[in-house]
Amino acid sequence: RIYVTGVSASGKSHLASRISHALRLPYVELDALYWKTNWIGTSNLEMSDNLRPELSKDKWVIDGRQDLSHDGLIVPHAQIVIWVDLPLHLITYQLLKRTLERASKRRSLWAGNVENPWLAIINWIRFTFFPYYRLRQKYIAQYRDSPDLKLALVRLRNRKEIRAFVSRL
Repeated sequence: RIYVTGVSASGKSHLASRISHALRLPYVELDALYWKTNWIGTSNLEMSDNLRPELSKDKWVIDGRQDLSHDGLIVPHAQIVIWVDLPLHLITYQLLKRTLERASKRRSLWAGNVENPWLAIINWIRFTFFPYYRLRQKYIAQYRDSPDLKLALVRLRNRKEIRAFVSRL
């Protein structure tokens, strides 16, 4: 059971998908469980209800943002936590690239939602850019001191480390 986490636009979904494919494990994208039509999010209780059946399975790869409240529900079930901890300048580049691709293709995301590029950038600034360093320190401490982390924490800090990790799968 592998939990891939990181801030928005860090590349966690792409990495989780690659791990899932390479190891032939079921892949659970938290955004797919969270978002309803018209970008309405589920309540914490509903999200927990959606997540519990997935967590009870023997094998999975789950990805999700670190700052969401259900992080504490996932970590105790995970055997490996992979923290995609890229530098802010790289995350910023990835967000802009992803947002432009989604906007140009009007790609349908979760529950048929199509991302508004301006809103995506504003939300990213609000929930990732401004709190980036504070959240990073919080998660360094959380993962270092977590009694719930039973087996392994893999912290990937750059693309080279990600490529090396994927090549060992």
